[in-house]
Amino acid sequence: MKNTEITKVQFLVDDLGEVFAFFPEIYFNLDLDSDLRRCYARIGQHSACSLEYTKTCRIATYLEFEPLLEELKNIGYNCKVILPTKKAFKELANYHQYGYGSNKHNVFYYDWQEETERGFFVGIAAHSQQVTKTDLLKEFYNYLFVDGIRPDFSRLKTSENGRFKVPVSLTF
Repeated sequence: MKNTEITKVQFLVDDLGEVFAFFPEIYFNLDLDSDLRRCYARIGQHSACSLEYTKTCRIATYLEFEPLLEELKNIGYNCKVILPTKKAFKELANYHQYGYGSNKHNVFYYDWQEETERGFFVGIAAHSQQVTKTDLLKEFYNYLFVDGIRPDFSRLKTSENGRFKVPVSLTF
């Protein structure tokens, strides 16, 4: 039976690359002074997660969290996914423009880290000079957090085997 109560959930990725659901409004042990909240992972199911720990994790992309979201729905959760605001995303996305004259290309990179592996997690480049910086940023946000659909006018680089550094060839 599906729960009619809406549960806010944020999907995060830990330093081992595991995706988990974090429920910021559900206290783990009913102690309202505690920073422990409920979380859920495919392995281990429900457990506790501290607010401090979540600060060390990155926000999961749609393609990463979609299977876990479906699992939560199947066990009865009525989820409202907490996504980064577009303003916050814009501040975290790193913009570059390569080329010169009529051969300029807009490129955005996201999720720079220096602690373990230096580099970006994902990047997107417009292969048409007519794609504006604003349009590319909007589509990059939608790809990462809303629907996982790559825009037709772009090329995407992800870090399947570690992070990458710029500049990255526009042929990716």
